[in-house]
Amino acid sequence: MTDTPFRDTLKTLLTALGSNDPAQRQKARLTIRDTLAANRKSWNDLMAILHFRGKHGEKLKKLFAMLGQDNDGEFDNARQKVSDLLAREKRTWKAFVESLFSASSNSWSEWHDDAQSYGDINLLDVVHHLLQRYIKLTAHQFVAVSLWIVHTFVYQRFTVTPRLTLTSPVRGCGKTTLLDLIEALCVRPLKSDSITAASIYHAADREHPTLLIDEGDNLGLAFNGPLRAVLNSGHRKGGKVTRYHNGQARSFSTFSPAAVAAIGTLPLPLPFMHRSVIIHMEQHDGRRELKRLDKDDPDTKADLNIAYRMIFRWARDAELNSDPPMPAQLRDRQADNWRPLIAIADAFGADWATRAREAAVVFAGEHQDEDAAVVLLRDIRDIFEGRGVDRLASKTIVDHLNSADDGMWPEWRGIHGNQQPRKLSQGELAKLLEPFQIRPRTIRTSSDACGKPTAKGYYRIQFEAAWRSYCTNDVTPSQPRNIRHLRSV
Repeated sequence: MTDTPFRDTLKTLLTALGSNDPAQRQKARLTIRDTLAANRKSWNDLMAILHFRGKHGEKLKKLFAMLGQDNDGEFDNARQKVSDLLAREKRTWKAFVESLFSASSNSWSEWHDDAQSYGDINLLDVVHHLLQRYIKLTAHQFVAVSLWIVHTFVYQRFTVTPRLTLTSPVRGCGKTTLLDLIEALCVRPLKSDSITAASIYHAADREHPTLLIDEGDNLGLAFNGPLRAVLNSGHRKGGKVTRYHNGQARSFSTFSPAAVAAIGTLPLPLPFMHRSVIIHMEQHDGRRELKRLDKDDPDTKADLNIAYRMIFRWARDAELNSDPPMPAQLRDRQADNWRPLIAIADAFGADWATRAREAAVVFAGEHQDEDAAVVLLRDIRDIFEGRGVDRLASKTIVDHLNSADDGMWPEWRGIHGNQQPRKLSQGELAKLLEPFQIRPRTIRTSSDACGKPTAKGYYRIQFEAAWRSYCTNDVTPSQPRNIRHLRSV
């Protein structure tokens, strides 16, 4: 945008702040915020190049500075005082705004690089390149993170905004550096190492930021129900929490992008992980040289700003298919999470469309989006198949599940993922299976004349219907030939 149209746009928007129509004022206010954000500037930067003159210049300058506050009450109060002062001086808002722009200044030319001059460059390639410069990821992870960054500019066009979860086994794997990069490239970042539920829903409702939370493993999400509820509800459009505020019940929108970095293989509750694209990071092995990220370096800052402006300008006019063709391997919430990312990839040509779908399939295989009960059904089926029997004692099942190092059962945190880790018990096994109408029975574990000993357990036939309904990806015959009656468990 050249200087003259840029100034004319701001003049029009600032003049609209004096409108008697509250909706028009609010629209102008939000558009000013986005226009400043597009140029990586703040309200204070704008104030620095406006010209306040006359006997009320200083007072008007202070009031005008308050118009940039996020607080609605402060904005309305300052706007009314400006209007009253102008009325006493018999000046209109339009004339007042014109006077603010009356003196020419070279400062305007410093507000923006002409990112449109890079029109032939695929901005996803630019984002991908910047990530590769500073971060170690797999090829598919680079694709996922690039798409996620761009999606923060257009997430409101979709039903879901997938969470981005960055995990690593230990510190020093690049999670914080990646969050810093995302902060420089995403729209309206709000980065924090510690945050409360109230901070999130107030910010999400008013500013629609991209939440970037480091040290997520220290948030206590397993035990902090309000914080967990806010982060989970913000995954889907229409998500909100209701609080008693200023003497009345008020609903706060929570729909906003969020990225969380945490240490551990399963550091956050399962419901949050199921709403996430999960990036498992590892320490850099040194085989590829990475640059150190210094956002204060002029060249680095220029590169990041250009990429940001390219995305911002693309997002204003982008035409996106909100329901693109999805890989057959993606189901339910996994498909929901990847749908906006694939829609964005499709807008950048066949190559990115292919890469996005390939990445989605890989992620679907690595991170199963299944409820714990469905995972349990699948795991029990594997035990039956491996032993070739028609019945299993409850103790045998839980002993086998708890011995699996790569499963969730040795560190079971409850159905909502919010309890202290422990080994799965026989009682919890029964509770997980109960919704499928599968209940423990007394089974014979030997064939002595008295029919003893016996134990609480399950027959294979009890699971057949549930397996057909919930484990369709790898259906096994209902009556395999090698089934034998269990003699010892």
